[in-house]
Amino acid sequence: MSTPLCIECSKFVNEVEETKSQNEHPTVLIASDIHALREKAQNGCQLCRNIYQCSFYRTSISWDLRYQTKAIHLRICWADQGRGDTYLRICYGEDGVWNEVPLAMRDDRCEAPDASWSQVERPILDICSNEGLQDAAELARTWILECHNSHMNCRRASRSQNRTKVLPTRVIDVGSLDGQGIPKLLVPQQPVQDMEYAVLSYAWGSDPTFAKTTASNIHQMTTSLPWNSLAKTVQDAIIFTRKLGIRYLWVDALCILQSEGPNDEQHKTDWSYEAGRFGDYYENSVLTIAATGATSASQGLFLPRPALEFNSQPLIFSQTYRRLVTQRPIPFWESEIRNSPLLSRGWAIQERLLSKRILHFGSNCLSWECQGCQAIEAIPHLTIPSKYDYMGRSFPTEFNDLENCNERSIIDAWYDFLELYSLTDFTFARDRLPALSGIASRLQTRLSQKYIAGIWESSIAKGLTWFTHGTSRPNGEGQNSNLNLPSWCWASTGGPVTFSFQHGYVYWDTMVEVESWSAETDGADVSGQILRASMRISGGLKMINLSEVQLFALRDFDSVAPWREEMSESYNEAVERGLYQHVFIDAEKHVTSIRSEPQPCLLVGTVETHAKDLRGGSIVEVATALILRSTGNRVGDVEEYTRIGLVRLPFADYWSHDQETTTVELV
Repeated sequence: MSTPLCIECSKFVNEVEETKSQNEHPTVLIASDIHALREKAQNGCQLCRNIYQCSFYRTSISWDLRYQTKAIHLRICWADQGRGDTYLRICYGEDGVWNEVPLAMRDDRCEAPDASWSQVERPILDICSNEGLQDAAELARTWILECHNSHMNCRRASRSQNRTKVLPTRVIDVGSLDGQGIPKLLVPQQPVQDMEYAVLSYAWGSDPTFAKTTASNIHQMTTSLPWNSLAKTVQDAIIFTRKLGIRYLWVDALCILQSEGPNDEQHKTDWSYEAGRFGDYYENSVLTIAATGATSASQGLFLPRPALEFNSQPLIFSQTYRRLVTQRPIPFWESEIRNSPLLSRGWAIQERLLSKRILHFGSNCLSWECQGCQAIEAIPHLTIPSKYDYMGRSFPTEFNDLENCNERSIIDAWYDFLELYSLTDFTFARDRLPALSGIASRLQTRLSQKYIAGIWESSIAKGLTWFTHGTSRPNGEGQNSNLNLPSWCWASTGGPVTFSFQHGYVYWDTMVEVESWSAETDGADVSGQILRASMRISGGLKMINLSEVQLFALRDFDSVAPWREEMSESYNEAVERGLYQHVFIDAEKHVTSIRSEPQPCLLVGTVETHAKDLRGGSIVEVATALILRSTGNRVGDVEEYTRIGLVRLPFADYWSHDQETTTVELV
């Protein structure tokens, strides 16, 4: 019996056979948009069903396409003379990315028609059903047990912590496995070192009107939680924790006193205390339950899985001696996690790094993550070594093996990690440093050095070389206006940051001396709850007219546009010569003054880069300097400045003959 195909897919399959010998790559318009594709899948076209499922599962495709009108094209790419794989390629939109779907090459003599689907051990569960939810809990218990008993990396990490176990101040008692007991808030009267609990990692969303614990309702919460007023994600987490047989669950909205107004001192005190312990709560939990596929707490854990609408079957493309057969569409672990809504949230980065085990409730499937492996529910026993290579480059690897990493590699990985971390979103900008407190605490134990406003004592100069780029608030204010962060702190900006010394350079040489620094924090120095901070440093300070040199303002400020246009030709010439002449402005309000008058620039360090300078040399020494502005104040006999930008210039042209140093106070 032939496989049912629509007109477009039938044409495509026929062209595949005709062009195989010519090694051509036929391309066909399959559907006008995702809705038309779904309709053809509903009418029985097996290839359309496969493509429809791939629309959810592939890395570069998002189901948000349902809101757009993007034509869907299909192409086949043949293996090169038997080398490599043959792929179907799916493209959404005229300028979209071609997403590869591998085809299996099979020998008719020895394999059954569905042999290419044998890698899939179990179907994707419908967790919106009671049966599917029960199966999901059983799978999670299997993963937990296997991790606990078999993963040496996970067991070694637990032993290497070697610290007093910090447990939550409050937890939710979810009730017993048999459903006995009403969920309620529990405040243990004394530390229970063997208490096992799960934690929830989730996004609140833009309108968090769900029930929370406050100073005025905490007594009622310890009697019973207002079930109908709880966030859907919290409800689902309680249900699933109970199914796992775990008695306790930690959820921030219910286990920390939330604000009842700007003058709620009990909330401020409780939050300050708990914020310094978040990392321990995730680190010491049995399991982190992550609402990875949800954009808000109103969506829940048990998301509908529209890809399950159709039961895809293998499709044979070629009936010759060697057959081409479609492989069963299944989610990719990487795309389920990397593109997830949760990991765009800043707090979730720390929660993920510190957790021993994570069960991800994704958009399309359950995914497992621990230091020993990564897996998806369709192939739960296929161990994918955990590398984290896309989340902070090497930092997670260093972080999970601190005892065997040298200090320099840890510090450099830290700043590398911060560049990706700065891309994440926060409801409150003031949380950018507190959301790193658990990670900073772990690192401080290993590094045995001071930490101030996101910078480590041994690398202060490097930590000052950040610049911000991309779209940001016009004046670096908005929700940042109530921050107490110093101007030299990377977290003081609302946008993503890059550390200048990290990219394309070698041989960093520090050119400033840090004489002293001080910070007042609400909690430990790693808490990130900065009340005030300052730094006294000495280095080469000189006035530079930044409007007269060949510079380029790299920022999306409207007022920068004329400057960029004026400088574009000279900048392009500079790039051709390999000169690094850049100015980066922290806030748009500083553009006019930087263009119109000389600015004090403090040399921080130099790097070498392979390029041609005006004298034909092959190596250029590039100076990195802070652009400063005087506050008009003095601390003793030292003038006080704030940072307003960063500049990179050829060292030989601007600083090589300057020997004098100046001491400044940075705030």
